Amino acid sequence: MNIGDKFYKIPEIKLMYNPRVKASDRPKVGNAAETYKIFIQDWNRHKIYLIEQFKILLIDKRMSVLGIVTIGSGGLDGVYVDPKMVFAPAIISGASAIVLAHNHPSGEVTPSPADIKLTNDLVTLGEILHVKVLDHLIVTRGHYYSFIDNHLIKY
Repeated sequence: MNIGDKFYKIPEIKLMYNPRVKASDRPKVGNAAETYKIFIQDWNRHKIYLIEQFKILLIDKRMSVLGIVTIGSGGLDGVYVDPKMVFAPAIISGASAIVLAHNHPSGEVTPSPADIKLTNDLVTLGEILHVKVLDHLIVTRGHYYSFIDNHLIKY
């Protein structure tokens, strides 16, 4: 049998980003308070105190928002975050940077040791991939904690 005689069935994988908002209409982020406002309007107000969710904000080189992606949803005490799934949307969309965010259903915004370790790991991975992690927010309705404002992210 010749090598060219066999037909292989291979699934097609499509990587795409479909912006629905004109670049000129996208909000810009410059600080944690602005970023919090963008995240909190996306959070389901009925779930924020019921389940922990992890989201990312995709940012272009002009600091404009490309989109928000929910990376995972968990239970009352945590959410599993796969680092590959954090950076896949950033790479697909061509984002220059991301902002991480998750909620604590308890309403407490103080980061846990696991939150700090995950953030440090994602900052390191972002440096390797050339996708800067600008901040990590822990959010509740009306309150947030910024890792950058509290000097927990170091470059």
